[in-house]
Amino acid sequence: MKNLRNLFILFISIIALNSCSKEDNPPPCPVRESISIKVNGEFIPFVSSGRDITLDLDGSGHTLTLWFDSITPNPQEEPSYSIILKLPFKKDGTNVLEEFYFSRIENTTYTQGFFDLEELQSEVFVNRNTCFIAKFSGTTIIDGTEIAITDGIINLIY
Repeated sequence: MKNLRNLFILFISIIALNSCSKEDNPPPCPVRESISIKVNGEFIPFVSSGRDITLDLDGSGHTLTLWFDSITPNPQEEPSYSIILKLPFKKDGTNVLEEFYFSRIENTTYTQGFFDLEELQSEVFVNRNTCFIAKFSGTTIIDGTEIAITDGIINLIY
């Protein structure tokens, strides 16, 4: 009888442990918002300039679009940057970005283009309606100029 009781307790314990999943304990949202990105080895401060969640035209889900702009105290003397990320809403994991757009304005020269996603390494840790956490790095060539983005870390709170 004691063996039957122990077997029953073991069975209930296994069911209880297996019922806990990753979604039961999602990573917490960041305490404060921060965006840090190095462009060609130079730290550039960025701020979030918007987000959008759209329904995919084929009805397959939603797309999250995030906009980031650099903080440029002297726009006439220093370049300014913009980055746009697109990815499936609420999807996390490795290399889930669908688009990574980059632009740079310096004096009167405007450089823009998309990163080849094969050359971009990214990890999205949290992607939900309250916050977003990701890191990324990669290189591309836009208008004959190599652009290297390293140590990209985004901690957003909506």
